[in-house]
Amino acid sequence: MTLSRPSTSGTLIMYNSIQRQKMPALRREEPAANFNAVLVLVQQQWMKALLSLEDDVLVLNFEDTYAFDDEYGDHGNRPRPNPEGFHPGAVGDSLTGQKRVVKIVKDAADGLGISIKGGRENRMPVVISKIFEDMAAYKTGQLHCGDAILSCNGFDLSNASHDDCVHALKHAGSVVILEVQFFQESGPQYRKHFALREVGWELPHGFLKDAVSCPARNLSGDMKAIPLLLCYLSRLTEQSLDADATVLLLQSPNLRQTCQLKFSDPTNGTSWFNMIHSNISSLNQKLLSQCNRVLPKVLGGSVLATIGWMAEKVHMDGMTQLKPVFAALTDKQFMVFDSVPWTKEEWATPGFSCELIATRVLHSPTGSRNNTISRTLKGDSHAGETPITFQLRIGTRHGIEYHVFKLETCRDLSSWVKSVIQGTFRAVELTEEVSWSCSWQGHDAKLTLHFEEGFALMTGSSSRRDVFWQQPFEKLRSTADDAKRLLYLEFVDSTEPYVIDLKMSPKPAVFVIHSFLAAKLQRQGLAP
Repeated sequence: MTLSRPSTSGTLIMYNSIQRQKMPALRREEPAANFNAVLVLVQQQWMKALLSLEDDVLVLNFEDTYAFDDEYGDHGNRPRPNPEGFHPGAVGDSLTGQKRVVKIVKDAADGLGISIKGGRENRMPVVISKIFEDMAAYKTGQLHCGDAILSCNGFDLSNASHDDCVHALKHAGSVVILEVQFFQESGPQYRKHFALREVGWELPHGFLKDAVSCPARNLSGDMKAIPLLLCYLSRLTEQSLDADATVLLLQSPNLRQTCQLKFSDPTNGTSWFNMIHSNISSLNQKLLSQCNRVLPKVLGGSVLATIGWMAEKVHMDGMTQLKPVFAALTDKQFMVFDSVPWTKEEWATPGFSCELIATRVLHSPTGSRNNTISRTLKGDSHAGETPITFQLRIGTRHGIEYHVFKLETCRDLSSWVKSVIQGTFRAVELTEEVSWSCSWQGHDAKLTLHFEEGFALMTGSSSRRDVFWQQPFEKLRSTADDAKRLLYLEFVDSTEPYVIDLKMSPKPAVFVIHSFLAAKLQRQGLAP
């Protein structure tokens, strides 16, 4: 058995312990001053877009760049569809993207002579897929396969479902006025329309959304706003033949939707990461005060101090992986959720939580040779970079539990570590006293640790409390344990250490003792 003194130094720094208004078109050759060229991943293809940042949203304006088959028919015996002259390849470039109004006159009992596909449920406009010879639509000579139907007799179909469009066309009467726009599949307009439907997300209703004022914005039909409130931002790297590209990954608060932004210039990508990260952090900070007005009862009277995203090292499918988690730090606990807890009920049920007074936080300076925590995640980091991580060690009745978390910036690391340390000191002051049932020299006993009075070992009888011994913190010389159930306390005036059987792992007691000692040093103005 080796006795060890409570230490506050070492290679690892150790502490005790997260609608619309038409706008002028943007010129492709000369982007607006507040927009930046970027590539957006849509259905495994990179699409050009212009990017701007506002306080609470990213705004994407899609350029004309690169990128399903249900059919509508109202015929019994259909004439043969005529692909010649009415297929996408026959449409001149001058028609691509232009809105056109086509008047079709037919007998009320006859059909238009077209088939359609797509619709809102397919995340695409309703598009003409076939035009039948010698029928009303064909005779106009103005419709083409690939035309998206935007309206019928003034009824807006630009965001209609397939069934809604079928109903509108069938009941349009003998004179049908269609507004159409050619959307060649894999053509620019089609891809833009698809991207506007595919990219981004809406925040769910709830007190978290209402907590921060998000002003309504009038955006043109070519723009999409992505809310930044509580979204998860991380960096990826993509190796290309020419150079490294920076890819930023944004994920919705529930992690179900993603948006990847690719910057060919790594420096530009880093600048955008820093700007977006700063805005997200600011939004999270504004959210805290509102959360604390609503959540105290849910959190047992505790107050939220810090919230934010990080990635936890987990073992899945036989591999070590990084899993995004949402962390919250109160004045007593560190809590981890699989995604943002959007309701009070979700806040009450974290996936994992620990008491700060029985927790230590460890980290090493990034790049340190002794950064063993970070080296365990080296394979998951950017090329040439050391992961920015910290570790929580938690004393439990079964021993020490370890959790490693990766952050995106050194500032995040500093902020979280500082918050955990300060949270631990606050937790000690709020807790003030902790007790454990134990045995001492064959007697049932109770070991009590009081922030002001120190250690006391008393009889375990509930009817009578006799004190076996009492010692102040100032006389504690060292602590040790056998990692199984025995705790050893040596005091200045004792010839031998007190051996206390806690009947469980002694680690919670050891961690709490060190938390109390660190809090007392901090109160005296001495850095632990």
